[in-house]
Amino acid sequence: MSNLHLKKVVSHGSQRAAATVMGSALISRTARRSSWRRPTFAGMKDLASEHGKTCLAVGGLFGSAAMWSPIAAASVGSMLAAAHVVDLAANRDLDDLTTLPNFLWNRMSGPISERKRVVVLGSGWGALSMTRKLDPMIFDVTFISPRNHFFYTPLLAGVTTGTVKAHSVLEAVRQTSPMPHARYLKAECSGIDVEARLVRCADQETLLDVPYDHLVVAVGAQPNTFGIEGVQENAMFLKELSHALAVRQRILDRLEQATIAFWAGRHDDVSRLLSIAIVGGGPTGVEFATAR
Repeated sequence: MSNLHLKKVVSHGSQRAAATVMGSALISRTARRSSWRRPTFAGMKDLASEHGKTCLAVGGLFGSAAMWSPIAAASVGSMLAAAHVVDLAANRDLDDLTTLPNFLWNRMSGPISERKRVVVLGSGWGALSMTRKLDPMIFDVTFISPRNHFFYTPLLAGVTTGTVKAHSVLEAVRQTSPMPHARYLKAECSGIDVEARLVRCADQETLLDVPYDHLVVAVGAQPNTFGIEGVQENAMFLKELSHALAVRQRILDRLEQATIAFWAGRHDDVSRLLSIAIVGGGPTGVEFATAR
């Protein structure tokens, strides 16, 4: 299992499921390799510096509630724990109940001396779902993608009409798990040398070879025109955040042009400028058509 290839799938839900299955194989190795390790002072100090304030705030809140009413504090805590388990079950993440304690233990123990190098191509649903299952104390994770952010696809249609702000649907890769214990390279993959286990990538000026032990290819797919002539040249796609912003700008331009045409008495041009044809009846097409 030297190379892990995350195949192109139809929906982000399928991508998450595929990534979870592929990540489980590495997770089992994580548990075996970290079972003998013990926490260190440096590891506990690092964990406390990152999550100490949050833990103190939550502990203080529940402690204060317990002093006032122990039963109420226990009831609220039980309800929150049950809601968390239900959320894990709905997202097929019940394995987090065992992996997260292992992650916590390994975090206090610090990184191992020889971490396996995992290179992930892509920054979408599949890539981040996969790496969220990897322990950065056991694996040396590197993201390579020309897009330095992840965005929530179901809200993409709302960006086109302004009901949702663009910055509200994206999250920087450097702010997602397993950061800051991983690295991100804003570059494009130009080739893979399987025998040498190297990923060749480049930005606008620099070429770089990145070595790997495990390779995850989660680059997604390009919009399919099905060979229909004129689509690539004349249509606007709605798959990336830049597409949504371009569609939004086009709609605003057409509205302004239609206003001028209306006051100029050119009503035929008004009807033409305000006509929008949507090709595709999937979730994105339907949500875009019903957006207000």
